Amino acid sequence: IADGYFFTNEPAKCEASLKKAISLDAQNKEALMKISEFYMYLDRFEESISYANKILEMDQNFSKAYIIKAMCYKNAGDTARAILNFREAFDKNPQDYNACIMLAQLHFGLKDKLAITYYNNALNLKPKSLEAYYGLAMFYQETNELNRALETYSTILSIDPNYKNAHYNIGYIHFQYLKNYNQ
Repeated sequence: IADGYFFTNEPAKCEASLKKAISLDAQNKEALMKISEFYMYLDRFEESISYANKILEMDQNFSKAYIIKAMCYKNAGDTARAILNFREAFDKNPQDYNACIMLAQLHFGLKDKLAITYYNNALNLKPKSLEAYYGLAMFYQETNELNRALETYSTILSIDPNYKNAHYNIGYIHFQYLKNYNQ
């Protein structure tokens, strides 16, 4: 019911439904998770983190609670805490592709070579992930590892020959960086 209220633009009813569910069962991780997500979507980060922490008090291995906290910190501009919580989520669930990608993207933003490790971890989880390959290629491009960028863009095109950003960036590298106008 709460999701229905949320998607029909009735957040007050959604919040009331979630709080009612929690009042009936304060240990209901699903209800706590939903209200934590609800507050995150409304940019009420402190409340969202508070509910995520309640889940973690019951179960320190509940990786989704770390994801919610990480997203709150990321959206609030606290990259260090976002990374810390995404890492905790990934440590608790090493199969969490989304945590891995978020870690890669945050490290990319910091121009930190750990981005490469996380993109490669993501590719181990989803070997044909265009998202991970493209992020990795862009990281190589932005850090002036042009041959590696070109190789990675070529890998993207072997998976999806119509991936226009890979074609564009190959051309951009040849034109802008390598001054190889014939390519």
